[in-house]
Amino acid sequence: MENCSLNQETPATRKNFDNERISHRIIFMLKNFLANERTEGTEQCTI
Repeated sequence: MENCSLNQETPATRKNFDNERISHRIIFMLKNFLANERTEGTEQCTI
């Protein structure tokens, strides 16, 4: 097995890392959006 330093980032690994962060952010935003929709819906029902 090759000993690869984490500091040696190739453009490919950097791109993958950015894509992963972007997808995590999108999922996080979607979860927040759905949570907000759910609470707004229940608030409207209680009125």
